[in-house]
Amino acid sequence: HANYCPKFSRSVYMMRDGRDVMVSYYFHGLRHVAEGPNPKLTRRQRRMYPGLRDKNDFAVNFVPFLQRQLTEPNASHGLNWRQHVMSALGQQNESTVILRFEDLLTHPQQALVDAMEQLTGQPAEKDQIAYTVRRYSFVNQSKRKPGTESRSAFLRKGVAGDWKNVFTREAAELFH
Repeated sequence: HANYCPKFSRSVYMMRDGRDVMVSYYFHGLRHVAEGPNPKLTRRQRRMYPGLRDKNDFAVNFVPFLQRQLTEPNASHGLNWRQHVMSALGQQNESTVILRFEDLLTHPQQALVDAMEQLTGQPAEKDQIAYTVRRYSFVNQSKRKPGTESRSAFLRKGVAGDWKNVFTREAAELFH
């Protein structure tokens, strides 16, 4: 979540489809909102979810949330998703590895091998990477299969492309 910092001699920038970022962040913040009509919200929650009256009313709540995150984001030190990604890509050099979240889901071992080799200039320890992938997999951390949703959990769903299930035409146009 930190912004790119040129002071780092070597770094990895994790990039994820911004539409999935918005859906993930939306549900992440709602984990701490009480159920029922007109929940008591903190100042931060009121800022994140303008006009929220029922946390389960996604159709009403998501577009105002998205609008706020695109114009007045409260994460990534005030940069919206596009600004955050462009700041990192604009500063990209040989000591910065771009790692796509989606690649970690589809080919985790190869994505980490490639990132480590690019970052260090040395052959990756493939056994250690395989162990790390197993240990920190969604299944091992959540005790659920990817795609099995738990809105109260820190690890909600463990998939890429979930935005396709929840974005309305209005949300898609707004994000675009």
